[in-house]
Formats: sequence, structure tokens, C-alpha cells
Amino acid sequence: MSTNSCDDDQSSGIDLAGTNVKENILDDSGTGISSLDPNQYVGLNSLTPEEKILILSRGPFQPQKHELVNLSYPQEHGHRFTAEHYYRVLPDGDRIQRKWLSFSLKLLAIPVLPQIYEHKRKQIAENREIVNTLIEITLFLGKHSLPFRGHRENWEDRLRGNFKDLTVLISKFSPSLAIYVDRLKSRGRSEINFLSWQRQNQLIHSIATCLKTTIQNEIKKSKYFSVSIDTTFDASRREQLAFIIRYVCYNDHVPVPVIRERLLSLKESLSTSGKHLFLIFQDICSENALDWKLFLVGQSYDGASNMKGEYEGLQALIKQENPSAIYTWCYAHRLNLVVVQVCKSSVDAVDTFGILEDLYSFISSSKKRVAFFENHQKKRNPQERVRRLKRVETTRWSSFSNALKTVLITFDDIIQTLENIKKTEKSDFKVRCRANGLVDFLLTERFILTALIFTKIFNILDPITKTFQSPDIDLLGAITSLQVVKKDLKNLRCDDEFNELYNEATNIITKSQYEFKMLATSRSKKKKKMPGENASDETIDDPVKRFKIKTYLCTVA
Repeated sequence: MSTNSCDDDQSSGIDLAGTNVKENILDDSGTGISSLDPNQYVGLNSLTPEEKILILSRGPFQPQKHELVNLSYPQEHGHRFTAEHYYRVLPDGDRIQRKWLSFSLKLLAIPVLPQIYEHKRKQIAENREIVNTLIEITLFLGKHSLPFRGHRENWEDRLRGNFKDLTVLISKFSPSLAIYVDRLKSRGRSEINFLSWQRQNQLIHSIATCLKTTIQNEIKKSKYFSVSIDTTFDASRREQLAFIIRYVCYNDHVPVPVIRERLLSLKESLSTSGKHLFLIFQDICSENALDWKLFLVGQSYDGASNMKGEYEGLQALIKQENPSAIYTWCYAHRLNLVVVQVCKSSVDAVDTFGILEDLYSFISSSKKRVAFFENHQKKRNPQERVRRLKRVETTRWSSFSNALKTVLITFDDIIQTLENIKKTEKSDFKVRCRANGLVDFLLTERFILTALIFTKIFNILDPITKTFQSPDIDLLGAITSLQVVKKDLKNLRCDDEFNELYNEATNIITKSQYEFKMLATSRSKKKKKMPGENASDETIDDPVKRFKIKTYLCTVA
């Protein structure tokens, strides 16, 4: 195309009403770009086929920006035409020329541009609706800890993974999403795919970035914060480090500040030494723009040596750089250690929880025995939910309490289940022997008394265990709760409490349909006096008094 000025062509004038209009328009001798302006064709009638072929042979009039007089395209109603409108960009990046589109120098209105922008706005609105739906699906799967992908994700597969299946389900109620899914199925890779695994990862990363940004902004307003770090093995046997941050959130919509406790990062730790954990701590703070040397005021970990070590522990390495970061041994961990030691404080306690663990493994190892146990519960209490035995040796802090509580609630069902096992599996001497041993121990006064002791203790300790794990507990509240629990435990160390507990156990045994073995009277062995020894050992012949001294007082002391 020629780059001559448009004004020269316009000054010559093109009189569409004149007699020589048609000849001037169809004359190829014109040198200005205005000679190709499609505006000249307006008002022409009765063109011959040759003339139509001549017009079409010229092609679309698509001048570039530098060919115009003002070196820019005109602007109308807030829209400006650009040379990019001459082409359509495909999803794979290819550009296709819009040969049907021509630019007019004289026609002030640009009717095709609003249509292009309207189509673009409509496409953007549809894409936003689709992406918003996919974001909600991502949040749902993350909230419920569900996997996103499946083994096979083709459209012809019956199960395509949770993400795709939820998308298909929601598309039944979303017309725009349904149209997109149908278009994706028919066009395949030529269509932009919002459901691929790359897009799923982008959604997860974008949501995580948004959450981190929100947390970082709240921390900036709060300034001061504390951290809590713990490590554990995951399902793949890898050591994972959880980094939890705690701060006071000042929300504009809520007049009272709120304590926030957020999981900020989860990192794999190849080593659990204090120095290696300190490096990971520094990396996480650097990634999240946390000025821990200035604004970290507290740190809380468990009692492991790599955490609380005085010289090489994580807390010591942090305090070398920031002495204001006060270390607090996690009260929930300490309380759990106390509970574990209490459960090992006497022979009766060790035997009781050992039997509970053996009972769980014995019944849960067979589907037939589990069915016996569940059927007995349904027959006895059809309206109540069916309970299952709990393990004792788990990392859950309430495992001792839950295991004991379940056994006491379903005590009659357990005895009937064991009796049925003895009858139905009498040919297996190992099974019958274990069932006999479990029944013999459970139907003893020793078990009932021990179980009632720990039931009282767990009723005192369980609420404070949950309190210590709540995100809004503070140090003063933890100390106050401990003082209340300490007072309640001290109240158990008296004869009246033991007598009340013994009477309760007697009532249970009296009302039961089973025959219990009472506390045995054992003969005390006399120790030989050594030369010069004057004191003699006091023998305890009363079995109740012996249980009180060796079990009850050792447990509540």
C-alpha cells in the first residue's frame, strides 16, 4: 500500500452523487490509500460481475498505523481500533487474518469494533464463571483432604478423578460449564483446557498464594508473633515439618482483636537435628517475609532434645539471634507424657491397658468377631450407634481415655462376644485360650476398680487436653487451667474418695449378671532380718487396703 497523505486524496473529492463516481472508484490508477477505502462503495448499485470481481480482487483494506495521517487509529466511544484486530489468535498461538474485515478512513462509525469487544467481554465473563466454579471445587477438595486426580482421566473412563467428576456433576446445574465441557470433549486439544493437571496445580498454587498473602498482611498489622514447630512421619515415611504461626489479628470489621493460629508451611526435613531445623526455620521466615529477629516473641515445641536442647536445640539457636523469643515447652505434650506415666504407675494399671490393647487386636483381627461384637450391640441397644474398640498404643493423646471409655460402655457386649468366640472357635486352642484369658481378667474386681480410677482421672484431664489444643488459649489461661486440675487431683487423695470409688465398683459387680473374681488375699512374705536390724516389715493382709496403697495412691499421687 502507498503511504501518501490521505488529505491529498480527500481534497480531490469523491462525489458519490456524481456521474463519474463509479469510474473513479473502479479506476486502479489511484495512488492514495483512500482509493481503497470501502466507504466509496456505499451507495453503488447495479455492479456488473466484472466490477464485483475487481473489488474482491483488491482484498480487504487494512492500513497500518504508520500509513495513516495522524499515525494513529481513530477513537470512538472509548474504543480504539488497532492492527491486532486484523488477526485472530488461536489457542495454539497461530494468527489468522480476518479477510472479511476492512478499515474505513471516512466512515466515522466503527460498527464491527463494539461487536468484537462485546464478544470478548462475553467470553471473559464465561471464562470467569467457569474458573470460579473450578476454584470452589478446589477449595472443597482441599477442605475435605480429598485427592484431585485419578488413575485414568480420559472422558470415556467411568471414574476420572474427584476434580473432573465434580466438574461434570456441577455442569448439570451450570449451563456455561456444561457448554464448556461439551466443547472440550468434542474439540480436544484445540480448546483451552481448564481441567488439566497443570491447571489444577495452578489453582492450588494460586489459592495457597492468596492465603499466604492474607496471612502476611495480617501479621504486618500485628507485628509480633510466635511459632510452633513439630515434625512427624507421613504415609510415605518421610519426615514432615509443620510450621504454625500464632498472632493477634486486628480486623477492621471486628472491634475486638482475635487470636489467629495458622499453618503457614509444610516442609520435608531430611534431618531432625537442631541445626537443620534452624535452617528450615530461616528459609520459611525468609519465604514469607517474617522478621523473626525483631518481632518473634515466643516459640513452643515438644520436649525432644533437638527442640529444647540448651546448646544445640532449635530454641537455643533462635534465642542466640533473638533473646526475646521465649521458649515454652508445649503444655499439651507435657500433659500427654504425664498421662502415659500415670498409666504405667502400678502393676494393675499396666495390666489393665495391656488387656485393652490385646482385646482390640484380638477382636479387630477377624471380621467374624467384629460382626459378633456389632450384632450384640444392636440387639441390646437398637437405638444407639454401634461402637468399635479403640487402640491404646497410638500417637493420639486421648487414646487411653477413648479405649477405656469404649470398653466400659460396651462391657456386656464384649463379654458375650468373647463367650461366643469360645463356643464357635473351640477347635482353635490359641483363640480359645486368649478368649478365656480376656474374660478371666475383665470379670475381676481388680479390673473394675482400676478402670474406675482412670475414668475419674480422665474426666478431669480430658477437658484441659482439649483446652490446650484450642487456638485461642494463652499462657495465663493454661496456667490457670492447670491449677484447677491440680486442685481436683489433690482432692482424690483422701479416704473418702477411695471409699466412694470402692462402693461404686461394688454396686456394678452386684448388679451385673456375671460372676466377678474378688480381690485375692495373698500371703505376705517375710524378709529375713539382717544383723543389727530392729525394724520389722508391716504386712498388709487386707486386699482392699493393699489395692489402695499400691494402685490407687500410686496413681493419684
